[in-house]
Amino acid sequence: MPFLNNNKFKEIRTAANNGDEKALMVLQALRKGSQEDVDRLVGDYYSIPEQSMNDVPVQTELAENPMENTADAVTETIQAGDVNPGSERAVPQVEDLTGVLDGETEGLFDENEIPNLSFSDFLGNKRRDGLRGKKNAEYFKAFNPESLSNYVNAKKESYKNKFGDSIHDIEHQFDDYNKSVDLYSQKINDVLDDDLEIDMDVTGQAYNDIMDNNGIMHSFGRFWDDKDTDHIVEDLKILVSKYGKKNVLAALNVLKTDVDNYKNYRLGQINEEVERYNKSLDKILK
Repeated sequence: MPFLNNNKFKEIRTAANNGDEKALMVLQALRKGSQEDVDRLVGDYYSIPEQSMNDVPVQTELAENPMENTADAVTETIQAGDVNPGSERAVPQVEDLTGVLDGETEGLFDENEIPNLSFSDFLGNKRRDGLRGKKNAEYFKAFNPESLSNYVNAKKESYKNKFGDSIHDIEHQFDDYNKSVDLYSQKINDVLDDDLEIDMDVTGQAYNDIMDNNGIMHSFGRFWDDKDTDHIVEDLKILVSKYGKKNVLAALNVLKTDVDNYKNYRLGQINEEVERYNKSLDKILK
């Protein structure tokens, strides 16, 4: 129940008896409202009404003490930013490194998109979550354990088979990439030797040039297409003349490792999802 300081209550009650509208509103809030309402209305009751400019007397004479006038004038004159930069009160300027840091941090931070969610989808999720809350492990203990086990095993196998085509595509693409790297490495190995030795920094530059070459990356896995293969080999020969045969071959070896890692990453995604699904089945149905 709302409360009010006793002295203020007496003042407001007296004012209310005299017909003061704001005082009556406070008493009403004490009976029907919350503490927040009472505090707000009491504050409004005791607030000082703003005076219009016509009600404010204009000062026409200086204060008797001339030092007071001088101090007022000095106070009005000194504004923020008027301080002498050479004085101890000067605020040091901080260098703006936005442009530099934007360049240095480019590619370091992920900016994820937040998917749009309609109100209908939100309510659908609410219903789904409510259903999941009811049908938990305790709920399914009422079913025959052996039948549940058979059901879980069948669901696991079915979900794993769902990714069969994706696994086949990943392995097929891996074979194409592998054969392509072997073919390009063979073509470059046949190029006449030069005097440039392996240098890891130079190899890195050659690797980056391969990655940045849209023509190479677009046709990379098409080892069976002679036109695409010849185009890529010609681009690689240009890199040989720039970085040396050994460094380009080393860059292709790095690319071969990338192909292996790509395959493992894609298959790992599927294995992780299947494992997650299996654990959710076990948690509720076993």
